[in-house]
Amino acid sequence: MKQVILNKPEEFKLKNVDIPHPKSNEVIIKVERVGICGSDIHTYYDRHPFITLPIVLGHEFAGEIFSLGSEVTSLKVSDRVSVDPTLTCGECFNCTHGSPNICNNLELIGCHQTGAFAEYVSVPVENVLPIPDDVSFEEVVLAEPLAVGVHACKKGRVKKNSTVCIVGAGTIGLMTAFAAKRLGAKKIVLLDIDEKKCDRAEQFGFKALVNKNVEPKEMLYDLFGESGPSTIFECVGIQDTAKFCIEGAAKGGRIVIAGVFENDITVPMSFVQDKELKILGALTYLREEFIDSLKWIGEGLIDTDSFITHTYPIEKVSEAFKLIESSSTGKVVIDPSI
Repeated sequence: MKQVILNKPEEFKLKNVDIPHPKSNEVIIKVERVGICGSDIHTYYDRHPFITLPIVLGHEFAGEIFSLGSEVTSLKVSDRVSVDPTLTCGECFNCTHGSPNICNNLELIGCHQTGAFAEYVSVPVENVLPIPDDVSFEEVVLAEPLAVGVHACKKGRVKKNSTVCIVGAGTIGLMTAFAAKRLGAKKIVLLDIDEKKCDRAEQFGFKALVNKNVEPKEMLYDLFGESGPSTIFECVGIQDTAKFCIEGAAKGGRIVIAGVFENDITVPMSFVQDKELKILGALTYLREEFIDSLKWIGEGLIDTDSFITHTYPIEKVSEAFKLIESSSTGKVVIDPSI
């Protein structure tokens, strides 16, 4: 089979390798679609804080069951499936106290274990989720990033009548907006310095503003009033946006950090103390949040045809990454079957 490995920064290598054989509790999936995630872009430059090279990327994927391990009885060959890529130990404190997404031994398929930038990939059966015949593989690819947004919103206590400010209008920012909408938020505003990203957010029905050289407190006061938004989401992962969130938050405000930070940063901690801010991290998602994402996508929450703008064969992974590098494109996916 064909498999693409990120051998070193900005260098993919296409290899021909044997199709994997499943262990007793595994299945082999014929990959039909795999999304390129923002964390993949960090890894592409070897700047992700928790992923090391070389690695076969690909954690947003869907496909068909190709073969089954000897102990697998819940699935059959040709079943259409999605995959929760989080691998947890099930034994540590967090796993046994309701937070397996922060398992002490957490790994992800496509981040720490061989991923789906390949024609076939092996997956533990417990991570496989069947999908209905009327849900496309393109739709299913969006379930993983949507689950990130769902988890962020749950951490941020978004509910009916919440007011939400999302700093960063890339894929995770948009997915957080979709999740907030589904959970009943009455006002959602996205901010970004990229006008094209703001235009794209507005195409999906969200209010989005270009934010350049505006005082954070003044901007958020104008948008949300003295009380500020119920929750601010940082979905970029750089010092300037983290600083904007902290300086702009109203007293008692809640900030959820969903962006991936490549480096340590300096932020005005005096505001955190003075305003009694609540700053929360959001990492991946719980299984039920992934399942909710699959359900909501099946219900038509996201216009998939508009959200996914480019599809590349596996031989052109490098070209796909260069496109993302050079433009504010929509979601880019790889189709190993073409």
